[in-house]
Amino acid sequence: MRGLLGLFPLLFASLAWALTYEEALSLTKNGMLHLTEENYHSYIKNNDFNLVVLLTATDPRIKCKLCVEFEPIYKQVAAKYAESITGEPIPADETSRLILAHSEYTEARTYFTDLGLTSVPKVYHYAPGLGPKMTQFSNDFMFMTEDNVEAFQRWLTEVTPGLAISDLKFMPKMSIGSILTPVFSIFAIGAIAYYKSNFFLKLFGFKKLWQTLSLILILIFVSGQMYNQIRGAASNKNGDYFQVGHNTQFAIESQVIGSIYLFLTISLLTLLHAKSGKVGMLVVIFACGLSIGLFSGLINAYSIKSPGYPFRVF
Repeated sequence: MRGLLGLFPLLFASLAWALTYEEALSLTKNGMLHLTEENYHSYIKNNDFNLVVLLTATDPRIKCKLCVEFEPIYKQVAAKYAESITGEPIPADETSRLILAHSEYTEARTYFTDLGLTSVPKVYHYAPGLGPKMTQFSNDFMFMTEDNVEAFQRWLTEVTPGLAISDLKFMPKMSIGSILTPVFSIFAIGAIAYYKSNFFLKLFGFKKLWQTLSLILILIFVSGQMYNQIRGAASNKNGDYFQVGHNTQFAIESQVIGSIYLFLTISLLTLLHAKSGKVGMLVVIFACGLSIGLFSGLINAYSIKSPGYPFRVF
């Protein structure tokens, strides 16, 4: 009985420490509640409001491209929302109250660890009272490959009853430099093209240049370099060059495949330009052997990616 009675002060303390909507509003800066190592335990206790948290890592050492791209969007949406509710009465329905929060990995490592995060950025929505149950978020925002602005604004209206998308619309910030730079660039390119028109006509008609550029682009795309740029693939792991499965890969895997395709191209071009005679015959034999060996390596690489693939050359 004493044990049960001892729990009441703890329960009362936890309720007393819960953050109210008015308190959260007073703690926001530029429309956002900033979560750090020191305050996140207190600030995530959303007693009577929806809490949306951006968990990001914009430190250049972490190399999170999407984090750097999305954070300004999130900040502008938060600032616009703060502007739209300024002077408005507090909604009676707690599910219509919204606080946007932001947390940077370098400033709240323990918070990220408690959430069990293995990748960033993440945007979590917690219904009123669910903030302390960190891993039991109500919804999470799915990042799009194209327009994250409209998708994020639409998602916020879906998780917050009564919130209109007009409350979140903002005009992108434009500097004088961003306007003048394209104008001057167009004039400069036009002037150069006009005065050097003969040179550019010869350049555009240079067949070998376009052949080379086409081959380079083909090698980049077929070797998976675009995947590495988009997903930020790791170089390699434990000395492995290939990762099983077609939905993931190491960066070095693209370099190996690209090299195989490059030498295949060279060997085939050598065959096309081989001359008659003994030397030409030796060149043909060497190029054929090289092509077969390279194709064998390519098939072996494919069999590593697909362990059930039954075919081999050697």
